[in-house]
Amino acid sequence: MPNFTHIIFDLDGTLTDNTKGIDESVKFALQQMQIDDYPEDYLETFIGPPLQWGFSNLFGLNERNTLLAVEYFREYYSENGWHQNIPYHGVSEMLEELHSQGKKLYIATSKLEKYAVKIAEYFGFDKNIDQLIGADYSGKKSNKSLIIANLLEANRYGWRYGFRYRRWKGKRAYHRCCELWFWKSRRVENIQT
Repeated sequence: MPNFTHIIFDLDGTLTDNTKGIDESVKFALQQMQIDDYPEDYLETFIGPPLQWGFSNLFGLNERNTLLAVEYFREYYSENGWHQNIPYHGVSEMLEELHSQGKKLYIATSKLEKYAVKIAEYFGFDKNIDQLIGADYSGKKSNKSLIIANLLEANRYGWRYGFRYRRWKGKRAYHRCCELWFWKSRRVENIQT
């Protein structure tokens, strides 16, 4: 196994379980948009990709209504949803251990950066994280591949990624030697690539 010195983690679904906060925020936005007929499994689709994608592609909202739905989502999320995250068991200890070994730790997330910072501080992750990059408010910098590319460009080293499987494409775009670590509640899977 290569000895990586820099490690990038995603926040949602990797360090924290954000299901409740996202689900409740999406439900609130849809209620405000007077959309009440949708499959429940649509809610989980919002975990990972940019909000704009979810509202426009899943619900067929035009650009104006997509922006409005995102605003409603953020209204709920800014008050309630962000602290409905739950860190996965052992994550804080893992970050502390990696940091104590001299590893440089990063968070790259498509979550709005100001909320990602708030969550990292709330759970104390910020004590061990060297840099956190998230999406901008306009949604133009919300693509995970672009966010990772910015980190790779700023820090040209070998990398280990902590991302959910469906977010693997961002990593593959850069043809780097790496490992994927998948956090699933209380178990970890290591997949060499």
